[in-house]
Amino acid sequence: MIPIRLSAKPLVVGLMCSLAVLWGGRAVLSSYDKTEVLQNEEFARDRGMSSIKSHMSTLNSDTLRQNVRFTRKTANPNKVHRFILTKVEKTGSSTLFSILSRFTQIYNLNILTQKNFHHISWSRPKGEDWDIGPEPVDRADVLINHARHNQSVFDKYMKQDYKLIVPVREPVSWMKSAIKYYAGYRTINPKASAETVISDRNVLYKQRNQGGVKTYLHLVQLQWLGFDYNNRNNLTAIKEYISYIVPKIDIPILSDQFDASLVILKRRFNWDYTDIFYQSYVVTKSDSQTLSNSSIQTILSAEVNLGDHLLYQAVNKTWWSQPEVGRKEFWEEVSYFKELNQRVTDICRTVGTTQRSYTIVHSQYHDDITISLQLCSFLTKSKCNLVQGTIRYALGKQTKLGWQCK
Repeated sequence: MIPIRLSAKPLVVGLMCSLAVLWGGRAVLSSYDKTEVLQNEEFARDRGMSSIKSHMSTLNSDTLRQNVRFTRKTANPNKVHRFILTKVEKTGSSTLFSILSRFTQIYNLNILTQKNFHHISWSRPKGEDWDIGPEPVDRADVLINHARHNQSVFDKYMKQDYKLIVPVREPVSWMKSAIKYYAGYRTINPKASAETVISDRNVLYKQRNQGGVKTYLHLVQLQWLGFDYNNRNNLTAIKEYISYIVPKIDIPILSDQFDASLVILKRRFNWDYTDIFYQSYVVTKSDSQTLSNSSIQTILSAEVNLGDHLLYQAVNKTWWSQPEVGRKEFWEEVSYFKELNQRVTDICRTVGTTQRSYTIVHSQYHDDITISLQLCSFLTKSKCNLVQGTIRYALGKQTKLGWQCK
């Protein structure tokens, strides 16, 4: 059991008021917003934030951005504040994005971000498809959006002591998840089974061009890591690229060891548990159908995704060779974090109802942890609102986006 207690420090709550928020050219009245003054000496100044509805529905990202004032914490200057996430689709990358976006905004980091909902295209210049903010600087601290690994771009626009975070997924599991996901967008026939899709080479090699990634299902993990798709039939080139890129990864994330990977990230980055709490984004559930041996062989064949399989094997080997994973105390902490993270989800429901922070009592793994309204508001944001909020954090709350969240 993880002990908790209601924080002894009362929240200083400001005057409740109705807030007119400009949305799509109309003033929308929000009657549940109020200001919480955070009495925390880690912060350089008071920060306001929106309250959470008791049923923990997601907050409007415009409202959150308007009311919250973020400042860099100074309690632990040894934390890693510069990182790049290679946001590989269907690897848990949206959940990783939510964790890293929250950290970026709370610590007021400069982020390289797209200017719309699409993937970043490096073929377009800074200021057109993507930009850096909130400060007008030439180099960013953070890149966490969908963007292909591009070393020349990183050398020019990222601060050079960044850490590279890369999530990967076992290719058969990845394929089943990707088929289900794209069927939801009707890119793939939603009535077709995974077996049918895998046997159809026209679908397996179906083309796209999003951020430089050329296909939906073929060698996608390698492409996000910067592999030149023109060399897709050259097994030697694939192996050489894997040998080049894997040693550059500072924090490998295995989708089937997600919590353990986060604990390693926390330790290596000198972060706190509040920096890695999350609620999982399950965009689509994977097809539960068991694939035939023939379909599995097709996926792992040289003509299809052997390259991604070799990449996964290399990253998997790197992950299991990390010194932490050979220690019993590490896996004990992972088990503790899993329970703690689930407990935080439950606590946030109470925080939203009572409008008061909770304190999780210290343990062998941490000091007292305050579960605040601010943290819970981030944890309950929808993916769409989070992406919008991140872009507007960087480029300004008046930034016009080409879509609205439901």
